[in-house]
Amino acid sequence: VIEQLKGIDIFFVGYDPVSEYVLKHAPDLKLILSVRDGPEENIDLAACKKYGIPVLNSAGRCTCSVAELTFNLIMNMTRPVITINNAIRKEKWKKENYQHLRDIVEANSYELFRKTLGIIGMGRNGRKLAEYGNAFGMKVIGYDPFVDPAAMKALNVELKSLNEVMSESDYISVLARVTPENHNLVGAEQIALMKPEAALVNTGRP
Repeated sequence: VIEQLKGIDIFFVGYDPVSEYVLKHAPDLKLILSVRDGPEENIDLAACKKYGIPVLNSAGRCTCSVAELTFNLIMNMTRPVITINNAIRKEKWKKENYQHLRDIVEANSYELFRKTLGIIGMGRNGRKLAEYGNAFGMKVIGYDPFVDPAAMKALNVELKSLNEVMSESDYISVLARVTPENHNLVGAEQIALMKPEAALVNTGRP
């Protein structure tokens, strides 16, 4: 990276680590443009401030993608689409296995309508996911100590404590960015509060 930054004023960066050591050896650098939503994960922002190098990022670029993937995973848990697809490819669609395939569907199919969607982390991704949950007639509850309750009410999201979200939800989505304050936010104690049939989807930062 240092070699590539020789004589360079503006650095478009994705996942390359930009440490203070790199900045110290890139004296021509005047601006960093991160294509990530969270530039702090690979860029030493304190060092950038020290060296007077502004950092801009493309916040929200994956909002729809993350929310759509999350809701897709939830929907795949309500219908055995993958299981049925694999069974039909293997066994083919025949009169003899019709009831067997039907039994798979009937034993593993659920409706999202009126189920409770719990969202941990009500940032851009969480808010977009809430839109999808509302569109499917779900009750949406959320946990995020940093958001404005009035803004959540406008999105038809009821704010709850973390333990309430874990215990009341049928589907739980973790979309909170990992920070020193919320590291290990969801652990064995919280998972033990979940309903026996509830599902957990983690599409936030690992």
